[in-house]
Amino acid sequence: MQSDCLQLKSVKTESRTLSLVNRIEEEIENNFDHASIVAYRDNGVWVGFFKNHRIRFYDNSSIDLKYIRKLRVFNDSRELLCWRASDYPEGLRGRIRIDEQGGTEQVIDAYQMLIGTREDKARHNAQAVGFKKITEDRGGELILPFPDLEVDAMKRVFIKTRNYIGYNELSQAGYIDCRFKGFFTGDGSLENMEALSYG
Repeated sequence: MQSDCLQLKSVKTESRTLSLVNRIEEEIENNFDHASIVAYRDNGVWVGFFKNHRIRFYDNSSIDLKYIRKLRVFNDSRELLCWRASDYPEGLRGRIRIDEQGGTEQVIDAYQMLIGTREDKARHNAQAVGFKKITEDRGGELILPFPDLEVDAMKRVFIKTRNYIGYNELSQAGYIDCRFKGFFTGDGSLENMEALSYG
């Protein structure tokens, strides 16, 4: 279904490591006007967004460092990736990757299908205006910041990823980094993929 999108291309990109000690919100504010957020917490995965200097999840929670395992803040051109460090709770480690500047690297873009074949019609949270819960028969649910989202067995939600290629000392190619670029909906074929936007 996705083989037609696995095309090798060259892009300008740069990546730098970060040591984040209670500075996640500052890094987001400094690097983004708007962004999607995927927070891997101890108790699940939260999807939200950053817009107008505000982080928003369906339950109006904030980014609480003590519950974060990994965090991706991203838009089409950049991503801030953070993960819990071994010396936690003193801070998270991270990197910022920005395309359209820096050196040239080879990449492959791909779409990763998410769970969710139907909308949950129940009002799952009074605070969740602007969000929609999607579920699947085999289990699992996601609450996404796309209130007009429609899904079914043929129309699904995808995350577009960009995979960066590097070479080892034997000149063998492999992925050295991966970042999220955005949420899309469609049937999996490139010509039918449509970018999702929040608010």
